[in-house]
This record gives sequence, C-alpha cells and structure tokens, in this order.
Amino acid sequence: MKSVITKQSEDGKTLYSTDGGKTWSEEKPEGYEIPSVQDILDSLPDEILPKDEDLDESQSTAV
Repeated sequence: MKSVITKQSEDGKTLYSTDGGKTWSEEKPEGYEIPSVQDILDSLPDEILPKDEDLDESQSTAV
C-alpha cells in the first residue's frame, strides 16, 4: 500500500513525503489521492464522536 505524509513548513507551505518522512517535497506526488480534512471527518463513524448532549460547558470536542 502506498502512503503519503503531509506537514506544514514554517513558512506555511505544504510538504509531502512518500518515503516515511525521510525526504520532503513541495510538489504534490502523482498517483496519490490526498483527502481533505473534511473528507476524513465525514468518513468517521458517528459512534466514535461524542454527542453534544454528553458534554458539559467545561468540555469541548476538537476534530
């Protein structure tokens, strides 16, 4: 299975690695599908996220 790691550089650019973080490039690698954060959040089953009514005012959910 091919995988890609992304991170943000200090100057705000997105960097990509296809070798487990050994090398980094500003070029988006070909042949990889990189989902958006919203796509990832939308794919999570509702059962694993806390329901709003289960949280009181001192708690919050960050996803």
